[in-house]
Amino acid sequence: METIHPMYLETFLDLGTDWSEQPEQFAIISGYATTGEKWSAERNQRSDERLQKRLVEKGKWLRRITGYSPESGHAEPSWAVDLSFDEACDIGKEFLQDAIYYVERNNLFVSYCDSRRAKNLIGQFSLKIRPMSENVAQNINDDDLGYITQSSLIQFKGWTVGAVKNFLGERPDRWGTIHHFRNSPDRQSRLWSLKRIEAVEKTFSFQEWCKKKRKRNNTKKPQLLLDLRDAPRRSKEDLRSASNILKTPVVQLPEVFFDDVPHDIPTTPPKESGFITVVEWPLRPGDTRIEAYFVGSDRARKNWVLWQNTMNDLVPFIPKYLSKNPIARISRQGISKEVASVFLLKAVWEFERDEWENSRFMMVSDCGILAPSCVYGIADLVWGDEEDQE
Repeated sequence: METIHPMYLETFLDLGTDWSEQPEQFAIISGYATTGEKWSAERNQRSDERLQKRLVEKGKWLRRITGYSPESGHAEPSWAVDLSFDEACDIGKEFLQDAIYYVERNNLFVSYCDSRRAKNLIGQFSLKIRPMSENVAQNINDDDLGYITQSSLIQFKGWTVGAVKNFLGERPDRWGTIHHFRNSPDRQSRLWSLKRIEAVEKTFSFQEWCKKKRKRNNTKKPQLLLDLRDAPRRSKEDLRSASNILKTPVVQLPEVFFDDVPHDIPTTPPKESGFITVVEWPLRPGDTRIEAYFVGSDRARKNWVLWQNTMNDLVPFIPKYLSKNPIARISRQGISKEVASVFLLKAVWEFERDEWENSRFMMVSDCGILAPSCVYGIADLVWGDEEDQE
């Protein structure tokens, strides 16, 4: 995703008119000063009126909508209009806008108007609709455009609380009032200057901190598959990929134990750096067995241990685990995580095939240490080629 100014991401929307009928897709465009610029109230108004006239000429569905930040209190009148994505970007660019919003089937996207235009998903449009408090409605100006809250700095620019303290200090550049909804009291929030943040982000010390942070975070978390079209694809190299790895000499073959866990196996499962793959078995209509596999070391660091984390697919976007269990191990001597993962998965699936008569999984839905081709190749070795079974 192209880096988007965090203020676009923290914005909420006040409809303020009859939206009982609306098209499945439409754009949200503002005529006010684009992010980072300051215009006079007269210029903002003239631009807004010109934009309204331009959109009315299109003869399309048109509604007034106001985007605002509940943290900084900044609010900006805009127009929701039934336009194609490219038409909306072109008009946004014509009116000197940095970006526009675009709605498709209740999905809210943000996009630059220039050559970088692309739909970057923010979330559900309906979840961004909230009426403004009176205090926010009275604050339609650009006094706070050059500042950002600490929570937005962390959420959208990748800072941490420690980084804010170390690079910006404990004293904020200014204080701003956060206007809450309903009867909740307002509170003061720390605001940091975007110019100072940009200057800090160019320093050597900050860039070194970013490198270390990326290295720490360079691990993949298992994801639930929301669309079958996004599933990893098979490859003609499936069988050979797994077979080549299985030629690696090992001290001993894997030990599969499932419930009879040896005493020296750790009780804490490995972290995301040990994520191998996610595979799915259809059990019956509406019921799917989803297993995420991880590999980690035992307490003495003598063995690689395979963990099977059973996933719950009822919670969208965020994987939840019903259970986390160590099920097999193999000696670490002379083999990597990748090699161990192949040996362990093959041994476990052979055990399930022979002891429990489990059939081949339906698909690989996510991958970490092992490529999809390798996981499918292991399945071919255990259950036979998928095409041969049909």
